[in-house]
Amino acid sequence: MTAEEAVTSREEAPFGAYPPSPFQNWARARAGAMPDTWAGKRAAMLLRRIAGTKTGRPFDVAVFDAARARLHPYDNNSEKRVYATPQFWDAAERAVLAEAIGSGTKDAFLFADIGANAGLYTLFAICAARNAGRPLQVVALEPEPTVRARLTFNLKASNAEDAVTVLPWAATDVARQLTFAVDTKNRGENKIVSENAADALTVEGRPLADAFNAAGFSHVDAMKIDIEGAEAPALAALFDEKHKALWPRMIIMETFHDKGADSALRLCLHHGYEIALQTKLNSILQQQGL
Repeated sequence: MTAEEAVTSREEAPFGAYPPSPFQNWARARAGAMPDTWAGKRAAMLLRRIAGTKTGRPFDVAVFDAARARLHPYDNNSEKRVYATPQFWDAAERAVLAEAIGSGTKDAFLFADIGANAGLYTLFAICAARNAGRPLQVVALEPEPTVRARLTFNLKASNAEDAVTVLPWAATDVARQLTFAVDTKNRGENKIVSENAADALTVEGRPLADAFNAAGFSHVDAMKIDIEGAEAPALAALFDEKHKALWPRMIIMETFHDKGADSALRLCLHHGYEIALQTKLNSILQQQGL
C-alpha cells in the first residue's frame, strides 16, 4: 500500500477505528491538566510524546466535550495541541467566541471559519452552540484536499454536516487560480505562494463575500481567519462598502506576523473595528458600538 492509499484508507475507516491505548489516554489526561507555566508546558510536551504524537498515526477522540474527531498530531500543530493539550490552543479566543454564541438572541449564530484546516474552530463553535441551545450555521473555507478531508470526516463523526457549508476555496481579493504550497510537517502552515514550490497545488481563490453568499449568510456574527499572511487582500475586498452588511461583527485573526504597510490589523482598525483582546498569536476585533 502506498502512503497515499494508506491515508485514503484511514479516512474511510469509521470513527473509533483508531483509539488511543489506555496508557496514551492516561498521558493525554495528564498533559491536558498541566498549567500554563514554563514548567507545565515542558511537562506537557513530554507527556504529549508519551501520548503518541510522534507515532505517525491518527487517533479518534472526543474533543470540546460534545464533538468527535480523528486527529493527526504528527503533521499538524493544531491537531497535536487539541489531541493532548487543548488548554494551550487558543483558549482565550475560544472563550470569547463561546460567550458570543451564548449571548444575545436565540437566532442562528452565523460563523465563518476561513482557513478551516481540520475544522477544529468549527467543531468548537458547534459544541458551544449545542451547550447554549442555539442554532448555528458555519461556512468553512479550506482549499487543501488532505485537511479538507479531515474536516468533512470530523463533521460527519460529530453529526454536524447539516450545519456546515464546506467550500474548497482559498480566500482572496478576486476570483482566480492560485498556487498553494503544502507544508507536510505542519499542515496548519499551508499557504498561498507567488510561484511554484515543492508540494504545491493549484486551487481556486474566491472573495469572502462569495463564500458568505454561497452559504446564504445575510450577515456574519463571527469570523475566524488564519490564512498565513494572505488576510489583508481578502479583507480589503470584503471591506468594499457594497459588502458592508457582510462585515463580520467579530473577527478572530492571527496577527503574530502581521507587520508592515499591508497589515491586516491596521486595515480592520481603519474600517471601524476595535481590539477586544490580543494574545501572543491572535487578535480579536469587534465592530465599534456592538
